[in-house]
Amino acid sequence: MCARKPCSRHTFADTAHLVGIMKNTQRNNGIAQEYIRGSTLEQISSEYGISPRMIRYILTQKGLRAEDRKKQPSFDLAPSPRSQLHLKIGQRLYEAYFVKRGLSRAEAAVKMGISAKGLRNLESGRSNIDLLTLQNIAGFMEISVGELIDGS
Repeated sequence: MCARKPCSRHTFADTAHLVGIMKNTQRNNGIAQEYIRGSTLEQISSEYGISPRMIRYILTQKGLRAEDRKKQPSFDLAPSPRSQLHLKIGQRLYEAYFVKRGLSRAEAAVKMGISAKGLRNLESGRSNIDLLTLQNIAGFMEISVGELIDGS
């Protein structure tokens, strides 16, 4: 009988079902946006009250992959230099091996007896420099330690 004329009971149930679908769609879009912005599955899970497994399923249904996600910046990625002196020594070092000699970071690191990562940290002023390292750098640059520090 409801097929011929509208039945309020079915109309309300259909409306509630559509509202539920719309809420889920909005929720899933929000989950996808959070993931793309860089939130972890655990963060999204606690925010939406859904298991990480379900979040993963929703993201798969949305066609998202790990590459689509922005990496969250880490505070360790770009710490400030220890001091202006550290930064100045790092800049002089970079000029000495790359600009003047045309060496790569790896080549220069081998000649100074340090790792390439250590050299990168020295260049950016993020690494403490001990006396032996200062002597190795000064020897590489063919200047004295005093000249390296003073910039004369």
